[in-house]
Amino acid sequence: MKTVEQGVLFALDKASTPQAKRDPEDVEENFDIYMHNSDGDDEDDDDEVPQPRLAGRKKPGKRSIAENTFNYLLRDYLTGKGLRASPEDLPAPPSSFEINLFVEDNQGGPSVDTPRFDWFSTFKSAWNDELAYMLAIEFCGILQESSNSALFEADKDFTLPKYIKAKLVSTLSRVRKSYKDFQPSPVNAKENDSQKKLRLQAQKAFQQKMAHRLSRRIGTFERRGAIIKSRYDESEAQKDMNSTKFWKKLKKIHAELGQDGMSSDETDSEQTGLQAKIVRRIPKTWLIPTISELWNAVEKYGKGRLNRVGNSPHTRIFEPSSSFRTQPNTPAQRRLCVPGLPLNYYCDLWLRGLSPAQRAQVDRKSPRELPSYEHILV
Repeated sequence: MKTVEQGVLFALDKASTPQAKRDPEDVEENFDIYMHNSDGDDEDDDDEVPQPRLAGRKKPGKRSIAENTFNYLLRDYLTGKGLRASPEDLPAPPSSFEINLFVEDNQGGPSVDTPRFDWFSTFKSAWNDELAYMLAIEFCGILQESSNSALFEADKDFTLPKYIKAKLVSTLSRVRKSYKDFQPSPVNAKENDSQKKLRLQAQKAFQQKMAHRLSRRIGTFERRGAIIKSRYDESEAQKDMNSTKFWKKLKKIHAELGQDGMSSDETDSEQTGLQAKIVRRIPKTWLIPTISELWNAVEKYGKGRLNRVGNSPHTRIFEPSSSFRTQPNTPAQRRLCVPGLPLNYYCDLWLRGLSPAQRAQVDRKSPRELPSYEHILV
């Protein structure tokens, strides 16, 4: 059993040791260095290439040693209080009589010795708010008495009860959800146990599908960026100015669209192992088809011969593209567009379906001609 002091030392060592995991800032850093300016006369040389738009959930930067230590101590504290256990092992919630007695007559109330949250109420309820504040005060004393108190004195936020309470509530939010999902449905509930189970299963499947789509958009973004880098380096080594200009323009389009501007795909056979996976491309209804055709040509062209060969991906068979613009939009197709792009990047039919206010928020820029690829991607 690890003591708190041993755990703190482990957290300090882990925070100060270089991790093998890629740093979130590496993505932007790689795009800053993966292409340098060409020496030829390029009309876009004076244009500043924008930073790539990184979509989806924002990855936090590196945590400080103090933050890592704080989080470790908080998890250890909540575990000791029995508040990070499985739903069936959590302290029993207070009865409605106890809660009413505390709220109406200010008698009784929660205790930090046996912290019993009312998991069916929000953390803003009188009982839960009182208990969360009491735990924050007690944990604040633990921080001040720990051997690492100097770490937290450098940043006063870590010793503020308001900050500690917010972190505590954030940590326990998932525990509360798990507890509520674990409980059987009340007798007069709108759904029975089997319906609730099906709803939770469908909710989990939907979350997994959305996570898969996000990872595929990110993968598509990085794969196309790698192709551009490889081909740009190759064309520059061969002193092919036309090809160099093309890949430089394409790099700018790639950065402007970002991860949100990449298409994703879906499949009905996520767990087929090494078998070929049949997938459906989810198009961007707000983007003109010409850009999709450009990316298809780029991916078919692939990386240059100077690129190091690695493991081949599993086979993926794409279903034939359909006339999706005549079909009802799916939730994936209704994703918000990337604003601030050149006017001719947006589908005219899609723009006509917007209200004046929505159209204004698209923030269209001056049209810019797309690079011609017929003589390059052959």
